[in-house]
Amino acid sequence: MNLLKLSVATTVLSGGHQLLVLADNEDDTAECSDVHKYNSSWQCHFVNSTKDCYSDEGYIQYIVFIYCSLHRSLLPLAVTILIIWLLFLFIALAIAADNFFCPSLEVIAKVLRMSDNIAGVTLLAFGNGAPDVFSAISAVANMKNGDVGMVFGALLGAGVFLTTVVAGAVTLVGSFHAMERPFLRDVIFYIGTVFFTFYLCHSGRVTFAEAISYIGAYVVYVVVVIVGRLIYRYWQRMRNLPSPIITEVPESDDDREGNENPGTRGSMESSNGHLRHNGQITGGINERSPLLGPVDDTGEVDLRDGVSDQEEEEVVVSDGSASVWVEFLHAISPIDVAGWNRRKDKFHLGRIYAVFKAPGLFVLKLTVPLVDYSKRPKHNWSKPLNVFHCVITPVFCVFAASSHFALENLCPRFPMFVIFLIAGVILAIVVFLTSHRDRPPVYHSAFAFFGFISGIMWIKNIANEIVNILQAAGVVFSISNTVLGLTFLAWGNSISDLISDVSMARRGRPRTGLSACFGGPLFNTLLGIGIPFTYATYQHKSFISIKFTAIQLFLFIGLAFSLISSLVVVPLMRFRLKRMYGIYLIVLYAIFLTLALLIERDVIHWTV
Repeated sequence: MNLLKLSVATTVLSGGHQLLVLADNEDDTAECSDVHKYNSSWQCHFVNSTKDCYSDEGYIQYIVFIYCSLHRSLLPLAVTILIIWLLFLFIALAIAADNFFCPSLEVIAKVLRMSDNIAGVTLLAFGNGAPDVFSAISAVANMKNGDVGMVFGALLGAGVFLTTVVAGAVTLVGSFHAMERPFLRDVIFYIGTVFFTFYLCHSGRVTFAEAISYIGAYVVYVVVVIVGRLIYRYWQRMRNLPSPIITEVPESDDDREGNENPGTRGSMESSNGHLRHNGQITGGINERSPLLGPVDDTGEVDLRDGVSDQEEEEVVVSDGSASVWVEFLHAISPIDVAGWNRRKDKFHLGRIYAVFKAPGLFVLKLTVPLVDYSKRPKHNWSKPLNVFHCVITPVFCVFAASSHFALENLCPRFPMFVIFLIAGVILAIVVFLTSHRDRPPVYHSAFAFFGFISGIMWIKNIANEIVNILQAAGVVFSISNTVLGLTFLAWGNSISDLISDVSMARRGRPRTGLSACFGGPLFNTLLGIGIPFTYATYQHKSFISIKFTAIQLFLFIGLAFSLISSLVVVPLMRFRLKRMYGIYLIVLYAIFLTLALLIERDVIHWTV
């Protein structure tokens, strides 16, 4: 009788060791974490026969890979491979969001004639928060038995990290005067969001009305930002004061109410009628740069440059077919040759990083059209590459959205993706016949909409894989989803904020960096919980049951304490932040993380 068809666990004695042999392919009650109860020779059988070990989202079954693909003695090798793969995915997620998705949103905002203020707290906020939001969506989609630890661990854990470590690092750069009105607005909104989220978790369920209230709260926040800005401008005019112009000079106390939209970790600036996404604030409304800008004169390392840090190098266009291929190869090259030769770091870390990220950047360039107004004069237009995009991007998007739908036959032997392929070929022919190689066509901005859709597909699928790997790591190392969320997932999604905000502070914009430490996670929490739970509750036509654990309770306490202490301390300091405040925040995070890990390992007994 096949052991894998047994409906009960059987005890087998072999060589003095007890082997627990399970297996029931239909057993929905067994948890994948029980794999450690079995002898290593039977762990693969358990994984293959347990539904909980399989993920409905993503392309790779990582738990099966760890326990079944390699010999059990090579388990450390399998884990090492996944760690490298996880690092690669985090980098790919950063590049997809910053260098492809955000520029598309900026172009769309310009096409739709959205003001900087509205675009900053809507489209650009969504673009910069996309990794966090899509990671939350993926975690909810992969949620099992009401375990939302990955969702709240990542969103709230990133909130603790940003409001302590990142805010502290910005303050350590030098003393400065914080923007009073935006700071108080964001912290108060954030505290309200945290307490409402605690109420949901403590109640043990999320209804459709409660989930959609997060989206409603975000709308209210946007209205408050816009109305507050209008009132402030009116107040300035009544006092006959000119509107503050933010320039490339250190901040002073005179403009401390500043032009700030801290709901986004990035910014959009207006220059000669074009929107750009770099770290320089030249005028208009200060909404910061997306996540990370290029290497500046201070030597800051840009971990997310990928595309925009190289100088504009126009390919010499001729009538020969060879130059077409040269232009195409130049456009899809994942390594900046000129930048490669300029790198002089002692340990060649920049070159190692460039090579490591090259495969991901190469695939993104092939599948995501990029319109970038900061690259002149052609705004990243490449006729051969964009014609290629017309064919490949629709096919990629339909497969990325649903491979089952793409392969579904519309009629016998005529799969659905063929329709998108034919439409893409027709579009490519039209673009080829109506465009020139030396200048972008009038409809070039339409490619930003293609980039928006394909960018979402990439971010969504990469986030799925990251969440699946972390869940597999939780099984292997017996770590809860909440701890994985508040550590690895939160750190991975927030490390760019640390680098970019500190870089902003060193360039003389510390207030902007500090504001993003509170506005960014507020946006991510509102939409990271609102969107996935609204969809899940609507799909189930009922409420979603959730588990509330001790570590989640401590996470809420840690974040609430961080926010409330800043709300009290900063006004007491008259919004003049000094290095001592930064040291306090970093020490606070160290204490929080230590206690969280001790509670997780049950060294400190904490019950709810």
